[in-house]
This record gives sequence, C-alpha cells and structure tokens, in this order.
Amino acid sequence: MTNKYDLSIVGGGPGGYVAAIKAAQLGMKVALFEEDKLGGVCLNWGCIPTKSLLHSAEFMEEANHFGLDKKDLTKIALNKVVEMSRTASENLSKGVSSLMKKNKIDIYKHRAYPKKIDNEFYVKTSSDEITSKNMIIATGCKPRSIGDINFSDLIWSSKEAMIPKFLPKKLCIIGSGAIGIEFASIYNALGSDVIVFESQGKILPQFDNDISNEAKKIFEKKGIKFELNANIENIVEEKKTVSFKNNNKNVICDAMILSVGVIPNLDKDFISTLDLNLTDTGYIGTNHNYETNVNGLFAIGDIIGAPWLAHKAMHDAI
Repeated sequence: MTNKYDLSIVGGGPGGYVAAIKAAQLGMKVALFEEDKLGGVCLNWGCIPTKSLLHSAEFMEEANHFGLDKKDLTKIALNKVVEMSRTASENLSKGVSSLMKKNKIDIYKHRAYPKKIDNEFYVKTSSDEITSKNMIIATGCKPRSIGDINFSDLIWSSKEAMIPKFLPKKLCIIGSGAIGIEFASIYNALGSDVIVFESQGKILPQFDNDISNEAKKIFEKKGIKFELNANIENIVEEKKTVSFKNNNKNVICDAMILSVGVIPNLDKDFISTLDLNLTDTGYIGTNHNYETNVNGLFAIGDIIGAPWLAHKAMHDAI
C-alpha cells in the first residue's frame, strides 16, 4: 500500500515533532518516522529525566542536612528515584503522542532509509510504501565513546547512568561538561564517592574562569573530587570493576560514566543512499534555510551541529 504525504520527517525529538505539528497546522499531510518513543533524547534520556533525578538528589541532601543518614536513605530511595524519573519522561512522551493524534500526523514506528526517485522521497516499511515531496531529517545525536569502548553494565553513557542497576560505591566520571557535572551532583547526593576527570585545566570548560572556579569550590564542599589535566588511557572492564590509567597512575572504580560529548546519529547507508554532503565534523551541511545539497531535503536540530539544545531544534523546526 502506498501512502502519499506532503512532508515526511525522520526523528520524533523536539525538532521532529515540532516540525510535524507546525506543518500540519499549515495544512500539510505529514508522516513522522520514530522507531523509539516520541520526544527524543530530551524527553526520554536527557533534559527531563535528569532534572527529575536532580530534584530527588536535592531532597536527599536536605534530609542529610537535618541528620538523616545518607546511606540509609539511599537503600530506600534508589529504585524510587529512578522510577519517578522514568514516569516523568513517559508522561511527557504520551503527551507528545496525543499532540500527534490531535494534529492528524501519521506515526511510523520504523527506522527510515529514504530514497529519492523522480523528485519524491520513498520509505518502505514492512507493510507500506511512504512517499513525500519534501523530507526533514531530525535524527539528533548520541553519546560519544572513547576509542572502541562499548557502553555496558559498568561503563555508562548518560542513558545507562539514568537507569542504574546498582549504586556504585566509587564512581568515575570522564568529562566535566554540563552532563558530567549533573551526574556528579546526582550520584554524590545518592551516596557515591564521585571523582570527575577533566582533560582541560578547569571544570565546565565551556564557561568562563570565574564560573568554573566558583562551581568547583561548591562541588568540592559537597565531597565531589576533581582530577584536572587528565589523560585517560587503557580503560578495562572487569567483572565488577573498571580500571584505567590517568597520567600513568592506576585508577579502579565500581562504575564509569563517559561524558565526552556527542556524535551525529546517522549511519553510512542513510548518507550514501541520499548522497548527503557532510561538514568536516560529520554533521549534515545545510544552507540558511536548513536545506541540504539534495533538493527538498532539509535537516534541523542536533544533526546539523552545535549548539545541541532542544529549544534550538524547535526554533529550527518552526
């Protein structure tokens, strides 16, 4: 069965779902491809759930301030804290689904591999063929790893760090950007011994020196430790620990969070099939109107580069 649309969108995050709603309001017939939950990283694995975890962490610190033992609180709270975070994300994702129905946007829960034939974009699913005159790519980014290290039960990206199977006694975080510092705050409040390793000479390197220095003092008062000018090598995951070298010194921890940036969420087949032009850093190149080198094919949000922010993707979408 062939379904024809004015616009198809690949990716249901803040860029994709806002573009879908705006297009539908302008009278277009819209198809949205999202193989996972609507809302993208922001609603499901980023902004929203981390703020829920941080909110819970604040309560933990407040209770500890009034004399309640943090270790006893953590035993009771860890599963509940994670459950509350996931519930917040799920509710918002359901809200986005309702908006899709309200605006009569068709959702396809498939990974899209579009082709362009005779000035139309084609996507095949298991049961349908979808065609559209125009297409928007809004596939976002995913966490960067180090070398050939895979994320696992002990080596976490931001996603694994939000749904821990256990509370590490000693947690090492590689990278002191906003995400690394968020998780340092959360796990410190939950009772982990947290050490943050930063390759540069200050934490939060994207901010000015006054902010970085003051933030470091505040976090150190909470018990978070920092290793600046770090040089991380030889990361090895064992049965219950992760070991590595920092400036030739051996370090062992119960779990590790890699918070070293993001990479474009694009695979080689997607790029080659559409013959997309990429920037030197691997993102999709666009003109001032977000159009790629392929006529009728647009790209918005994280997939076209920094800043990697939800409200920026929404602005691109509009």
